[in-house]
Amino acid sequence: MLRKSVPVGQIGLRWTSTVVDAVIAETATVPVATDITRAKPFASIPGPRQLPFIGNLLDYRFGKHPLNRCHDMIVERYRLYGPLVRESVLGRHFVRVFDPEDVRTIFQNDTKHPMIRPLQEPVRTYRKMRRFSLGLGNLNGEDWYRLRSSVQQAMMRPQAVITYLPYVEDVASTLINYIRHRRQPDTLEMHDFKKVVSKWSLESSGRVVFEQKLGSLSGGQTEAWADKLIDANSEMFYYAGILKFSIPFHDWLPTPKWLKLVKVEDFVYGESRRLVLETIKNVMKFNDPQKYTFMRYLISKKDLTQEDVFILSHSMVGDTLNTTGPMLIYNLYNLAANPECQERLYKEVCENVPKNGNMDGSVLNKMSYLKACVKETFRLFPIGTELSRILQKDLVLSGYKVPAGTPCDINIGLLLMTDHFKEPKSFKPERWLRDGKEAEPVHPFMLLPFGHGPRMCIGRRFSEQDLYVVLSRLVQNFKITYRHGQIGQYYKTLLLPKGNAHFTFEDRV
Repeated sequence: MLRKSVPVGQIGLRWTSTVVDAVIAETATVPVATDITRAKPFASIPGPRQLPFIGNLLDYRFGKHPLNRCHDMIVERYRLYGPLVRESVLGRHFVRVFDPEDVRTIFQNDTKHPMIRPLQEPVRTYRKMRRFSLGLGNLNGEDWYRLRSSVQQAMMRPQAVITYLPYVEDVASTLINYIRHRRQPDTLEMHDFKKVVSKWSLESSGRVVFEQKLGSLSGGQTEAWADKLIDANSEMFYYAGILKFSIPFHDWLPTPKWLKLVKVEDFVYGESRRLVLETIKNVMKFNDPQKYTFMRYLISKKDLTQEDVFILSHSMVGDTLNTTGPMLIYNLYNLAANPECQERLYKEVCENVPKNGNMDGSVLNKMSYLKACVKETFRLFPIGTELSRILQKDLVLSGYKVPAGTPCDINIGLLLMTDHFKEPKSFKPERWLRDGKEAEPVHPFMLLPFGHGPRMCIGRRFSEQDLYVVLSRLVQNFKITYRHGQIGQYYKTLLLPKGNAHFTFEDRV
């Protein structure tokens, strides 16, 4: 079977896979082989010039784009070299994948134990140093499968996650009261809402994991503690992002940035461990199967060590600060910038969500426009730069033979605001409505914010539930506006909101 390439500027306008070699004129067409015996060699995959051993490392640290804009450089790679790009860092070759058909090929060849590169190698180094469990994002093979299979049922089954819906609702109500009391009395504007959203995220995940009110939105010492924890967690991601694109001298010497990372990691992990141990103590003290459901489940699994329980609990709380929290900011920005969409969502919420009553799973399932808004926000504001896979067999990607053992960074999400969709820069949730007139055909491997297959994000169901509930309640209670230009993104291991996020919350009558 042969596939035909098209110019770079046209890539993604159709479902068909494409390939463009950087050295071929933009209007040229070339046959793309899918038979591995006819595929072009790995060494001929286009890409930037590589220095001996260093490879392309300096491009990320001192190149055209600063490190906090490295996602722009990744997109530039695509524009210059096409849908498959070969790079190397410190002697290790990898490929960047931008074609959804290649993504399909990679995921359809996943084994029972898909292999990945860790998102934060410095964090893995830290955990090894402290003799912690490495966690799902840093493990491969049987060790990963043991951990994943132990928590799969409690974290990925929709009915299991709905159990925690009352906690999520309660925290959403706390956030609404917080906004009413803390917004500016004259302008109704909430300043530094990014920090407020982090407190909401910390409180919501803490209620699920520890079944206690952490006090992140309550003022006084507990809120000050939450501020300190959130700031330290943010520093963790900052230093991990810098060290990711550095020669790892910290593997042998305690460099200044490594010591700063260790300091904030020690604080954050120490607080997490304290909360976990307190909750385990309460589980033993109160022998009630209706209480401490999440922790009770974890400690009941014979395959999990205490260190596994700790790191899983820590990840549930800490990771959401830099994932679910920012996604709420992006969703609110899109709704504020598109008031007609906000009003349509408000109407759907009013039709389905009792203002003074509790939500349940059936209510959430009815709100197709709400889910379309969240999905469209994931398209416009990807939270990560890549999904990772290490090939476990030779594959043909865009006509090139890519050997087993090659790390692949799947970067398709970075193109979704500029390619692949009609009016790509417009916020159009209706494009995701299955029965809508404006629905668009979308390649099934195009939008994968939580990954795919066995290594799909283990916290996906919790994150979606949090977003659906809090967005419903915020839109139900407030008309949300934003008067400070555009919110962008900057890289800090993940893609975080760039802008002041000073939203205005006007009470709905």
